[in-house]
Amino acid sequence: MLMSDGYLRRFSSFLSPRRPARLGGKGIGSGRGFTLVELLVVIAIIGVLVALLLPAVQAAREAARRAQCTNNLKQLGLALHNYHDVNRAFPPGNIAHWTGSVVNGWGWTWHAKLLPFIEQNSLYDEIGSHMNTDTGGSTDAWVVLACEETVIPAFQCPSHPNGNLSYSGQGNDQISNYNGVCGTNTFNSDHTDEMSDVGFRGDGIFFLNSSIGFRDIIDGSSNTFIVGEVQVKLADNMPGGDRHYIFSPSGDGNPPTDVSEYLIGMERGEFGDPINSGGEEAAGSYHPGGCLFLFADGSTSFISENINEIVYQALSTRAKGEVIPGDIR
Repeated sequence: MLMSDGYLRRFSSFLSPRRPARLGGKGIGSGRGFTLVELLVVIAIIGVLVALLLPAVQAAREAARRAQCTNNLKQLGLALHNYHDVNRAFPPGNIAHWTGSVVNGWGWTWHAKLLPFIEQNSLYDEIGSHMNTDTGGSTDAWVVLACEETVIPAFQCPSHPNGNLSYSGQGNDQISNYNGVCGTNTFNSDHTDEMSDVGFRGDGIFFLNSSIGFRDIIDGSSNTFIVGEVQVKLADNMPGGDRHYIFSPSGDGNPPTDVSEYLIGMERGEFGDPINSGGEEAAGSYHPGGCLFLFADGSTSFISENINEIVYQALSTRAKGEVIPGDIR
């Protein structure tokens, strides 16, 4: 049976390849690219989104660093309580003694006494026997090991612009971002004898040769500072003093009675060293708006740099009987 011409034409069209479908009169494979204006708009939108996101990322990082700083203080608080359990008192702010009218001692601070309680037993074994003596010099191996070569992150705030520091302070001495609070009495300039130098009669918890226990904190351990943050200046363009050493103030040759090396003072009268002022005895931090303090009960709180002067000084003393407002923490 012969096929008709119409049937053959329909059959051949079925076997032939079909043409691609058209969208808007053009084939799918012939789409055009972005114009320059469209590309610039996309880049601008991405830039705006990054600008909005970057502060949030920085804030999140600072929040993490502040949380780590808070944890450092809590660990120091636990160590101080353990020291108190063993010795029935907190460690001395600084070890110093007199030979006639001359002050002696390397100025070993409460940080050094705390070493066995922050898992630094080996370091303490190297230096412990020298703490109550005048032996040794700045180049002796045990002094270099403790004061210069050993970095202890527990004493350093992660928000410090230089991060964990090594060979950092004046005279290469290690620094600490956490110093003890000596109260409203700091020191005289004469350093002549133990009876007249107010550095030996601090009204806070730490001072020269101090031995303060919970029994002496009449104001209440939850109302009394024991340790606070300090800024450490390592360059001319950085805020803070340059004299906050972790163990010994030997780097600048000041005597052991110079408590501004390792203690925070809130002097009476003129309010010369408020929080974040950069003064030698001022508390301060690299967290915006204030700094963290450890209280004698082991709790921590962020204290505003705008705190009332009278309240700030009251929190630094242990037995003055001041009334502390309930909204400071």
